[in-house]
Amino acid sequence: GEGLESLEKQNSVLLGVGVAKQLEAEPGDKILVVLPNRKKIQLKVSGIFSFGISIIDNYRAYMHIDRLEHLLSKNPLTTHIHVKLKDRNELGLKKRLITSIEKIRVTDWKEGNKTIVAGNRVRHVLTWTISLALLLVAGFGIFNILNTTVVQKRKDIAVLKTAGYRAGDITAIFSMQSLAIGLIGSVVGIFAGYLISLTIAGIPLETDDFIIADTYPVSFDPLFYLTGLFFGLLTALLSGYYPAKIASKVDPVLIIRGL
Repeated sequence: GEGLESLEKQNSVLLGVGVAKQLEAEPGDKILVVLPNRKKIQLKVSGIFSFGISIIDNYRAYMHIDRLEHLLSKNPLTTHIHVKLKDRNELGLKKRLITSIEKIRVTDWKEGNKTIVAGNRVRHVLTWTISLALLLVAGFGIFNILNTTVVQKRKDIAVLKTAGYRAGDITAIFSMQSLAIGLIGSVVGIFAGYLISLTIAGIPLETDDFIIADTYPVSFDPLFYLTGLFFGLLTALLSGYYPAKIASKVDPVLIIRGL
């Protein structure tokens, strides 16, 4: 459609996508509207909108308030004002409205959509729980690999110690090995995750106008990938610390005596 600017034209109306389907109307069509005061007026459909919420899309239409006040012979007719914010969590506007305008009830979107907020909170908790569980499993895998390596390399560790390597040097060697495993695994995981996300983002999503999206919504925020890299390296370092400390305490005398 032509957008909200088209409402400034006389006798123009925006229809919800559900209303338009029921009336079989398209942009450019003319419809006959009967007002509560029994007045009849012919309006031109200047556009069709969709919020992705059935209760709005199936029952709501918009026209210019000045024109509506004139048709209904009511002035003023304003009952609600909706403000769209760039940052949905910015509550400064609400506080300013409350302090600057008396006798006004200000409601933010969280108060009006508590079910959606609760659903988002549950989804975030589940996402982080699953992510931490996967990191825990990966940590045990790295721990087992390094623990096995320490057992297999006990003779090599003893030789290194007799050659003058200190306990801190041995710890650093195994810590570097753990870090290398974590780095390689994190980079491969991030790349694989990006490819999977890219594939999911291209899958068609049939929502029947409930959500304004043609495909599955996927966020490619770089912060998510950096967070995954950070926690992957952190998990590798923590998992490799104990095996590295065991390796540093290997007694070369006992190992060489058993050769």
